[in-house]
Amino acid sequence: MISFVGAGPGAPDLITLRGARLLSKADVVVYAGSLVNPELLELCHEGVEVYDSSSMTLEEIADVMVGAGISGKDVVRLATGDVSVFGALAEMARPLDEAGLAYQVVPGVSSVFAAAAALPVEYTHPGISQTLIVTRAEGRTPVPVTEHLSDLAQHKATMAILLSAGLVDKVEADLLAGGLDPQTPAAIVVRATWPDERVYRCTVDTLVSVATANHIERTAIILVGDALAATKGTSLLYDATFSHGYRKGHVGEGGRTFMLIEICCFTSDGRRVAERIASDLREQGDAVTVFAPASLADGTNIQAMGSVDEWTCVAFDRADALVFVSATGIAVRAIAPHLTDKHTDPAVIVVDDQARHALLLLSGHVGGANALTHRIADIISADPVVTTATDGKGCFSVDTWAQEQGLRMIESHLAKAVSAALLKGDTVGFLSDFAIEGEQPRGLSTQGGHELGIHVTLCDRSRPFARTLHVIPPCVTLGIGCKRGVSADDVETSVKQALDAAQVSFTAVRTVSTIDAKRDEQGLVAWAKACGLHVTFHSAKELEGVPGTFTSSDFVRRTVGVDNVADRAAVARGERLIQEKQASCGVTCAVAVAEPYITFEGTPSARGSISVIGLGPGAGRTMSIEAREALAQAEEVFGYETYLRLIETECLNKEVHSSPMGAELKRCEEAIETALAGRRVALVCSGDAGIYGMASPLLECAEGKDVDIRIVAGVTAATAGAALVGAPLANDWCTISLSDYLTPFETIEKRLAAAAQAGFAIVLYNPASRSRPDHLRRAVEVLLRHLSPDTVCGIATDVGRPREWSCVLTLRDLPSACCTMGSVVFIGTGHTRVVDGRMVEPRGYARKGGRS
Repeated sequence: MISFVGAGPGAPDLITLRGARLLSKADVVVYAGSLVNPELLELCHEGVEVYDSSSMTLEEIADVMVGAGISGKDVVRLATGDVSVFGALAEMARPLDEAGLAYQVVPGVSSVFAAAAALPVEYTHPGISQTLIVTRAEGRTPVPVTEHLSDLAQHKATMAILLSAGLVDKVEADLLAGGLDPQTPAAIVVRATWPDERVYRCTVDTLVSVATANHIERTAIILVGDALAATKGTSLLYDATFSHGYRKGHVGEGGRTFMLIEICCFTSDGRRVAERIASDLREQGDAVTVFAPASLADGTNIQAMGSVDEWTCVAFDRADALVFVSATGIAVRAIAPHLTDKHTDPAVIVVDDQARHALLLLSGHVGGANALTHRIADIISADPVVTTATDGKGCFSVDTWAQEQGLRMIESHLAKAVSAALLKGDTVGFLSDFAIEGEQPRGLSTQGGHELGIHVTLCDRSRPFARTLHVIPPCVTLGIGCKRGVSADDVETSVKQALDAAQVSFTAVRTVSTIDAKRDEQGLVAWAKACGLHVTFHSAKELEGVPGTFTSSDFVRRTVGVDNVADRAAVARGERLIQEKQASCGVTCAVAVAEPYITFEGTPSARGSISVIGLGPGAGRTMSIEAREALAQAEEVFGYETYLRLIETECLNKEVHSSPMGAELKRCEEAIETALAGRRVALVCSGDAGIYGMASPLLECAEGKDVDIRIVAGVTAATAGAALVGAPLANDWCTISLSDYLTPFETIEKRLAAAAQAGFAIVLYNPASRSRPDHLRRAVEVLLRHLSPDTVCGIATDVGRPREWSCVLTLRDLPSACCTMGSVVFIGTGHTRVVDGRMVEPRGYARKGGRS
């Protein structure tokens, strides 16, 4: 395989783990010697061929890469920064395409972001700039006529100007010509992340003088924009009143979440209605802004808006709820381009400008529109019109109920299944670890034996139903103590250990509590911020006064003035300790729960499970929804290293166990052991788990063991590849693997002959590899004893992946075709035709006036 790898900006430890792994396995490395840190070559194994491309032409580089690729060697083209930013990727990939060689691209840390870290600054500072322009000055390499610096400067966005240190006089002149204020903040960062990194802050009109005085001519990046000196401006992401998919906004009296609401109106009557609604909602604690056309706006109570489409585009992402005081058609047309799903869309309500009706339009349950519709109707004495099915029939809505109770749903997709079952009149199971106020909703049963059910719990490992919707109360306080200088990763490791010991889901965590001596502990503060958790700081005196018996430490007392930080902080506001402090990586973490959940004693170890998941042939667009859901629910993932690389983004925050080809039985045994320990396990493989996949060996290994196994079907390479080459499988067909790893080739030959004699269309898996370069030719020799050399065939390679390709040819030409382990070969029958370049196995239907 040929890999283009971004080496990062300079520091050798900023290469990605994937890039480092490929570099360590490479047979040939072509690196940009003038820009890439040579320390990275220490990752290579002994005997690797290394080429410094700084003195090579494009043709010479291509000759090395193509020659090595044809020889079956692993090649790494190591480029500085990220390959996609001025990395000459297209021109270097062109010879590979012409040679029919597959390649992959591994991203790297660009100097653009290394320079930001060196300052440090945020390019997209709230209220200052939300756009970053990455460009270069025009020198020997021309730029498009619309991308001259003077034109780009007019946007007043943050700019990162690369490869232009030697043209700094032109850069300064063009930026000023584009209308930038001469005092606009700027910076020059030289050799970002290298040991001799230098940073010079300046303004646009001093770029030349600073560069000249410091002899800067190359390997520097020029940064320009007001965001470089911004100190004010706050995003809504961490605003206490702002709600999003991972955190509720500030909760007011009665447990109601305050909302950020935007109202638009278009007539004088509509303005009066909007102002009335806004006034009352503000009194209830919501943040409300009213917008109207400029002719109706006063700049104080009513803000001016452009077109309704422009306003909707911004408000749809910014607000918790949109209220249109208008005709319904205006609202529908405005929001239509922005609809995603009910878990992320804001609530949308329409009110007529005569205040007769308040109509729920969008996100009735999850977005809170049902409740808001009734509140608005009460304010203006209008009729509330709520059209969600469960509300229309008076059925229990788990979405609304969870929101009203301040609970968090884990498997939110099952909420739809619960509603569908109740609407049909079916009964849904219900189990709660806590007392639930009020009458039990109609349609829910606390009796056992239900396939689908709701479990209110702090432990998301429980499985009282085959399909369990876990509903989690956010009532947990983490008490944390730590040594000086711990990292955010250290804190995360300790928290996970403590929560695992308490059998509590991270979703249940509401807040973090610690001693005020840790206010400047960067690792702790950064971790809490990344998780969206508020940290409460207590003085040593406050913690000393917390009632209870706690493990005492003289060292801790001498250091911070109190004998125990984690346990005392966890219960400082009356919580109940359910897990004493656990120590790990210099961090101690204790777990406590608050009223009304202090009856929780911890959940017994839940029974684990294994989902055997077929990822599809490319593990991207061909992965089924069921496979994604099963993968999302897993805590630990086992699989062949190549397949795991395809789903890296799906496995964030999961424990991943990678193993090589040939370790299939060991992989199954480890997955079973993990599941028996109470963990939710995913065992993944390519294509379909039951077709040359992991389902069979897992079931055999699990025989007689008490473990739940679920097999998740996947799109197999046979059907996905068939779609690429045409329709070769319209009638009876069979699959045969040419791998003799588990099956003698003599047996494979017999199967080939039998299938050809029987008239089956044949799908060949594993047609070639480095150790089996001749198997396809031998297979064709067998088939030619029974089939015509002109039999139509097809090849599909790397199906579902970025480099997928296919072709149609004859059986005669098949042995000389390019096939790999990633190829699927289709052998037609005597009836298979080529129609417009595609394989077609006629289905046999008679056509009027044509062929049958």
